[in-house]
Amino acid sequence: MPGIQCSYGDVTRVDVPIPFFLRESAFLDFDNENYSWEADEDITVLVKCSKRPAPKTSPRDDLDASEASNIGGCPLECPFDPNENFEGTNKPIGPPPVFHGLDFSMVQYEAMDLPTCRGLVKKIYEGDEITVHSLCLDQVSGKLAYTTPIYVACDGSPNAKDLVMIGFHDEKFLELRMMGPYKRQSTQLNLDLFLAYHQHLPNVNPVSVTRQVHAVYEKLHGEHVSQGKVFMEFLWNDPKSLFEPPPTDSASAKLAIQPRPGDANPYLQKLWEEIAGLEKLLDMWDSTKASEADKTNLSCSILGSESEVALEMHNLLSLQAGPAWRKGCAEYSDSMDDALQKVATVDRHDVDFVDRVWNILRNTASWDDLIECFHVMFKAVEGKMYRPYLLPSNQSLLSELLKGVMTNQITNYRAKLSPSLVVEVALDCGLHKLYKDYAFILGTCHLIEPRDAKAFLPQRRLYKESLQCIKKLHCIMEVLCLSRERLSLAMTEQEIQTRKLLEYFAKNPLNWDKTFHFDIPMNTISPILTGLHPVYWNLKLESSTALRVARTNAVLARDFFIGHAKKFYVTADGTMPRGYYLYVHRVAQRKM
Repeated sequence: MPGIQCSYGDVTRVDVPIPFFLRESAFLDFDNENYSWEADEDITVLVKCSKRPAPKTSPRDDLDASEASNIGGCPLECPFDPNENFEGTNKPIGPPPVFHGLDFSMVQYEAMDLPTCRGLVKKIYEGDEITVHSLCLDQVSGKLAYTTPIYVACDGSPNAKDLVMIGFHDEKFLELRMMGPYKRQSTQLNLDLFLAYHQHLPNVNPVSVTRQVHAVYEKLHGEHVSQGKVFMEFLWNDPKSLFEPPPTDSASAKLAIQPRPGDANPYLQKLWEEIAGLEKLLDMWDSTKASEADKTNLSCSILGSESEVALEMHNLLSLQAGPAWRKGCAEYSDSMDDALQKVATVDRHDVDFVDRVWNILRNTASWDDLIECFHVMFKAVEGKMYRPYLLPSNQSLLSELLKGVMTNQITNYRAKLSPSLVVEVALDCGLHKLYKDYAFILGTCHLIEPRDAKAFLPQRRLYKESLQCIKKLHCIMEVLCLSRERLSLAMTEQEIQTRKLLEYFAKNPLNWDKTFHFDIPMNTISPILTGLHPVYWNLKLESSTALRVARTNAVLARDFFIGHAKKFYVTADGTMPRGYYLYVHRVAQRKM
């Protein structure tokens, strides 16, 4: 996390997205259609540049130093304990956090003692010209208006271990304290304690304190173990006790889903492997277009012996060429597993020859294998030994070429097919097959109408863009499978999710770091909360008026948000104690 090129003595600034636990968006925008966990603003954190020597990077430097210290013939010392147990050296401190905090590199930066922090905040607040200019803290207007909140990282010394940051923004002074860890049943934590702590702020009228809670619960694995995350989050007013479950009659609820590619179940893993095969073909196509090999054609590229994929093509051509479906016999099902299984086994009602060809081509490792496959296939079609069944709606390049050979419009297929065109045909074939797979699953489960998926239909020659569209459809399936498996949502709820995802991807690129949010009726998911404990519980106490602000947020989370405070908590084996960490963020209109 690098600082920008400005400093005031040994102090530098680091601009970072505002961490979730410091934001107000969960309370202000929860009912907004565009509600998101993504940061929409930055904060400025002032830290001290570390004076520790940088580690040596050259092995020769270490050798020279060793030789210099042993000129007198002293025996060389082993640089490590030969009896040391290295197991667990890279032992992770804990599970991945739900929300990221402020984790500054302690090699580059250090927090400062409290007197230094207060002096620095005072200089910036009063508009000290040298300090403000040195740290590039551009003012909007007047000496107190800055574009972002400004914090100073504190190390808790000399006598305030729990005080980790202080700062200000728009005449509001900020203070962040950290304590813990606590057990959920700890008697040290209670609602009255936080209310009393809030009332120490200036301009607080005890009668007018409003209370709100934003809580996040995680629903862990269902039948299939996966890395994707499913969260349920709630917002409600007037909590009666700490860690109380969201009330079913007054809480607002949302789902937050973080999909991972090829992760939700084994069927989607197989589909993602096909997408990975398409990416390899896309790279192959780009390279063959510009290579000398592209000047050759199929007539001078036939291999002397048949490969495994060519044998598979022979087996396909030995099967009956008729359709595997009856006209008008569309399939519908409320079971997504059934639809996924039919796709995985190439058993859709609308499977044709092109789909079955891709089922062979996806295993090819080189364009030589592709050429051999196409030679076997076109030779059989040209010699009238096989007539493939092709759906009239099939718009793939392979379908077009096969129809040309069958109708004698293409009389010398060997001269027409260059290596780059062979790869392109295979790529186009896979794109169309996968598009039909996803459209079949969504349509079979009554989640979309046929016209809804047409925006993702592969386009000739625009293969990179078409592959992104296929990945978007896959992402939709990952989200739907996660929510269905872990929450057992009805198809009506999943239809709403599908509509929202289609609308989102019609306007936005694919981003696997995106968290997708969906409104959900409280009574739909309240039974799922039984036995679950929150991973994040944020109590907001506010006594603000039009002229004065007084706000306290008491955040209880299992995640460790303040990296520069880890030295106070980390155990001898490098792990963090388990429990809830308490972060108290106070905002006041005048100096505390």
